[in-house]
Amino acid sequence: MVGNKCDLETHRQVSKEMAEKQVNESMEGCEFFEASAKFDTNVKEVFLQLLQMARTQEEAQEALLEEQDLYRRKSRRLSKRLSRKLSCFNNMAFALKKNPSPTRSEPQPQETLVTSKGSSSRNYKDNQKCVLI
Repeated sequence: MVGNKCDLETHRQVSKEMAEKQVNESMEGCEFFEASAKFDTNVKEVFLQLLQMARTQEEAQEALLEEQDLYRRKSRRLSKRLSRKLSCFNNMAFALKKNPSPTRSEPQPQETLVTSKGSSSRNYKDNQKCVLI
């Protein structure tokens, strides 16, 4: 917060203490400056502080973007590794049936791999991807 025209003390409507109190109580992270362009009082300091705040904000944004990029690269790397390890299943379609437990009376769910065309298959089919349902 900048109180301008600090050279006009006789026309002051807000005391310096009152302005500082307002900044401290309700404007977290802000600073208070009194300035006078007429006498070049604190003008340079105000602009230097604004530039420093802008630089700090920009550096924080860059750090966040670098961190996001790091996670994105790790995710891609893991995805590629998983894809390579699972590539052996690309040309297969098969069904798995769970046997009902002798102690349970309710039927167990059936897991079926379905080809990309949507038809269930228990045979190997070339050039078709499988989906586990």
